[in-house]
Amino acid sequence: MEDNSQPHNNQSALPEHFLLQQATELMREKRMQEARPLLMQYLRLNPDSEKGWFLLSYAVAEPERKADCLRRVLELNPTHLRAQERLEQVKASQENADGRKPKRKRGSFPIWTMAGLFTILGIIVVAIGVWGFQILRDAPRPEPQAVAQATPTPSPTRQASRVASTSTATITPTPSPPAPPTQVQQNPQVAAQMDSIQNQVAELRGLEALYPIPRTLLEEGQVQPMLEGLYLQRNTKDTVTDQARALSALGLIDPTYDLYSKTINQLGEGLGGFYVPWADELFVIGNQFSGIERLVFAHEYGHALVDQHFALEAIGVYPECLTDTDRCLAITALIEGDATYLMYAWLDAYGTEEDANDILEAQYTPTDRVISSTNLPPLYLVRETQFRYEDGYNFVQYLIERGKWQMVDLAYGRFPATSEQILHPEKYQAGEIAKTVETPDLQAVLGDDWRMLAFDTLGELGTEMILGYGANYLANVDPATAKEAAQGWGGDNYQMYYKNTTNQKVLVVNWIGDSWTDTYEFTEALETRLHIHYRGNTVDHDSGACWELLNDHFSCVFKTKYKALWISAPSMEILEQVHALYPAFP
Repeated sequence: MEDNSQPHNNQSALPEHFLLQQATELMREKRMQEARPLLMQYLRLNPDSEKGWFLLSYAVAEPERKADCLRRVLELNPTHLRAQERLEQVKASQENADGRKPKRKRGSFPIWTMAGLFTILGIIVVAIGVWGFQILRDAPRPEPQAVAQATPTPSPTRQASRVASTSTATITPTPSPPAPPTQVQQNPQVAAQMDSIQNQVAELRGLEALYPIPRTLLEEGQVQPMLEGLYLQRNTKDTVTDQARALSALGLIDPTYDLYSKTINQLGEGLGGFYVPWADELFVIGNQFSGIERLVFAHEYGHALVDQHFALEAIGVYPECLTDTDRCLAITALIEGDATYLMYAWLDAYGTEEDANDILEAQYTPTDRVISSTNLPPLYLVRETQFRYEDGYNFVQYLIERGKWQMVDLAYGRFPATSEQILHPEKYQAGEIAKTVETPDLQAVLGDDWRMLAFDTLGELGTEMILGYGANYLANVDPATAKEAAQGWGGDNYQMYYKNTTNQKVLVVNWIGDSWTDTYEFTEALETRLHIHYRGNTVDHDSGACWELLNDHFSCVFKTKYKALWISAPSMEILEQVHALYPAFP
């Protein structure tokens, strides 16, 4: 086993993309001194790598060197919003003599992407990205790239938990909002209430406020134009079209689903408040400060406290996911579960009867809020919302039962690595990690006229959604079966390629189970789903279960004792060429 306490001495022997990958892993563990030489070696080989220079800006200690790295990023790409914002922060920190976190200009946060904004309370994720895959903008090979992500959900055993909160989103630096928001500080009575809630939340969480946070009360009418402006600054129709292609290949949305229009139209729906970690600003949405707004404020201030003590901006999740999506979702579940548990602790300890009446009168949970949207969102997005809040809440409750808030604090030093660890906290406690699966280079057989759309990890949550939360309602296995079949997940990755000239897609998902029975149970559920989806149109094959649709869409499932491979392609010829790259599946 490698001694991770020692510096790496074999840098030159590592392939280029592994240098970057290894450096990223070390940075996630806050081992910047070890990551720095790997990044420098990578940049000697790839001097025009925006990502390499951007990561190096975190790994070097001196502000001048940080600024130099960021200027290099901007030389390569003047529109790199994260580098622009980070360079401003570095400059501001140099000018900030008292050592406190510098204030950032209101509205200077970039927007991330996540297919459809249906999040609830939380870190502001202008949720327009998509669960479970990363759209690759500039990586020609299977190497994890950056994405963006994240977002109360109560304990299912409590009545108050049935009424939870309003939605939140997560955003990134960009121009000021279209209309100036109403500042709550202008209302002394509301400001005094907020001051009181802040003290109460800090006492309950056991974290002292290190510096004041700007607090803004937004009227509902201000939210949609603000988020739409932010979204359009960071997303183009072509980018969202690629997201839709990847989602439809996975079966999570219908190929005709207009993701771009629906995202734009629903940006402001269901939001109740949000906190922006890279701008240190807190927003509550409403025209008054009743029980709902007070509950939302308690949730968002919980995020602010955690950010001050554990630097959420530096964990590789906000505003961009720097590793695989499953890990980023697991971390957001910890963060949202923390704030949600704290929110209900505040309601129990300090909420008034009037607060309780306001909340109960609203009669909605985060999930209900999503489902009651005027445009019903895709099923997978509803499940993802449940994961962040409900499963995140349960994960935090598990930790608190074993070590109070101190155990939760420790989780910010050892983040959950997979959605499996959130869904099964005992696996987090035991340190169970994902198994590695093979990832051959599909470009070698597909050719240069195919471009990679995505390379990522589904995780247990993504596997569950593939089985039971797809766009084809009739083909989905029931939620209980999907959950049980996904529980044997041991590891996976998937690759997706697209051919512009013919509008064709190739999808390969490679799973490994915890045991042969787990793999069998999973493949049974997947084959059931595909058989219905392909209307029973089977194709004879020597070693796999295969189907076709309209003579231009083929899928096969291959399996060994512990592994399963799903390949979808526009022809059996292409499918067999890809299959040949996986010798473990005869």
